[in-house]
Order: sequence, then C-alpha cells, then structure tokens
Amino acid sequence: MAQAFLNVTQTHEAKNDLLVHLIDHSITEIDIPEGATRLGAYIFAYCYSLKRVTIPESVALIDSSVFWASGITGELVVPSGCHSLYGNSLAYTNFTSMKLGNTALIQKYAFADNSKCLVYDFTRNTSVPRITGPDVFRGILPDAKILVPSHLYNDWIKATNWVEWAEYVVPAEHAPEVTIPERASRGLELIRKSGERYEVIGRGECTDSVVVITDEIADGAVTGVGDSAFIDDKDIRELFIMGSVAHVGNTVCNGSGLKSLYMENVQSILSISFVCDSLEYVRFSSNIQYIGGNSFISNGVKAVYDFSDFTGENIPELEWEAGIPGSTLSPEKILVPIDRYDEWKNADNWSYYADKIFPAI
Repeated sequence: MAQAFLNVTQTHEAKNDLLVHLIDHSITEIDIPEGATRLGAYIFAYCYSLKRVTIPESVALIDSSVFWASGITGELVVPSGCHSLYGNSLAYTNFTSMKLGNTALIQKYAFADNSKCLVYDFTRNTSVPRITGPDVFRGILPDAKILVPSHLYNDWIKATNWVEWAEYVVPAEHAPEVTIPERASRGLELIRKSGERYEVIGRGECTDSVVVITDEIADGAVTGVGDSAFIDDKDIRELFIMGSVAHVGNTVCNGSGLKSLYMENVQSILSISFVCDSLEYVRFSSNIQYIGGNSFISNGVKAVYDFSDFTGENIPELEWEAGIPGSTLSPEKILVPIDRYDEWKNADNWSYYADKIFPAI
C-alpha cells in the first residue's frame, strides 16, 4: 500500500533506494517500504493531514526538510542505524520528542524552529556527533532537553559546536527491563495484624533465592513486611514485594545477601530497612511516598535506585538519619522520569545526590 504513494528510484549507487517524494499530500499515514536507505528532501513537507509515519531500519540518512510543516505530532523514532541528518532535516516540525539513531553527522539547522519538541534523545549514540554548520537547535524551547549517554556527557558538552547548547545537554540512562515472576513464594511466615490484615514476618519453609510476596499468599490481605523479616538471610538474592503490600518495616533485610529489590505498591519504607552490602538494584513503586533514614546505606557496592515508574504528585519524602546529609542512600545512579528530572534534583534532601540523578529512558 505504501508503494502506491511513493516514488522510489535508484541513487547513484544502484544498491541504495532513495525515497524521493510523496505524490499524494492528503495521505494520513504511511509505512515507508523496507529497503529505502535515504529519505529525500521535502518528501513529507506540507502534508498537513499526515498523522503517522513508520521509518524502516534500512534508512541511514535523512535529507533536508523531510517533515517541514507536516501535520504529524508526538514522538518521532528514527532508525537506530541512521547516521546522518542533513541541513534542516528535522526542522520546523510538530514533534514533541525525537528518538535519534546512532547519529554521526548533523548539518546546519537540522533541528531549527521546532516549536513543540521537548526531548531530543541521543542515548543510542556510541560517540559524540559532529556538527557542521550553525544554529542546529535554533529556537530550541527553554525547557527542552538533549539527552545523551551518561558516559559521553563530559565529552559531549565540550565538543566543538556543542558548547553553545551545553545547558540543554543532560546525561541519561536506560532503565533496566524487569521480569516479574508469576508465582508466589510458598512457606512464608505471616502474622495477623488487625482485622483480616497480615504481615510477612519471615521465611518459614521457603528456601528459594528468589522471594515473591503477592496477594496469593493470604487472599490479598498481606499489606506489610514486618520488622526483621529477612534479617541476616544470606540465601536471599531477589525480593519482589508485590500486590497489596504498601508498607515495609525496619531492618527487613539487614545483613542479608539481597542483590535486587522490586516493589509494586509499596508507599512507605521505614528506617534501616535494607542495610545490606550486596544490594545492587532497587525498583521503586510508582506511588512511593516515604523513604526512612538510613534505609539503604551500604559499606559495600553502590546501588542503582530506579524511580522511572514514579507517577506520584509529589517527589517522595527522603529522610536522613539524625539529620546527617546523605545518610539514607548509597547511590551509583538514581533514575527518575524525564519530566520530573529538574524537580527531583531540587527537591528537599534529594539535591544532595544531584550529580547521581539521571532521567530514565
């Protein structure tokens, strides 16, 4: 169907297909055919009805003004192998974000005059792109962000022609994929609190290295993890606190062998909860509200604290033990939602960790 609207001709190299122009400007969506390696100049310009375009992985170059004044909005996803953006290639568009490929070359005015774009995502880059020509980001929005891999950040802001845009460049990290086990751990010890509510207080007969707390354990009545539930448990490696569990007590995993912690609906974590030197990764729930003092302090490895799913109205409250700055987390990185990045860095007690905070992709 896509071929009916496109004139695909050979370039000087017979092996490469060049997408030349769009015949029907009233088209609303299109899938560019696989095999096209170059999007020719102005192919979607002034296509005001255009709402969706899928670009195949074969495309390696985007020519001038491809989406100039088109109607398409939302996120533009450029193929991972697209290495060259010619002059005005992605200028004067209505995209709100752009996920770029492994870009090596950016020519003049490539992103100029984009009135809606807030995110330029270069996190798939393996090196700093070369800029040739002026005003690549002319008219960039004041609160826009140019996201780059954290290990390239220092080189990026110092590179020739990037210095001009350094204030917009932000180091970013990809949030790890998390696979949540479907089963619940059997043999966990429970204690009844008030009414029908239960709290996990220990391992009991469970000896798995992976512990999964879910509503299956007590028909949705488990709402907490009690004090010292897995203290000094050297066999535990992964802990999934799922379902209705909203509260975690004190000294839950202190001195344990825990490496990874995942929480689905936990809203509050009390003091000194996960003081274990082996902890490497923590995925917090979307509605976490309170993290008690000294809850993740470690004398061993530093952990990645992942808040990328967070949707709460306010940044979580972070307490310090005895008011001592930095006495709650031992961060390698703190991953936060892109749209909360600035707010997070400046929030009470979080600014202490500002150089460890990264927007999550």
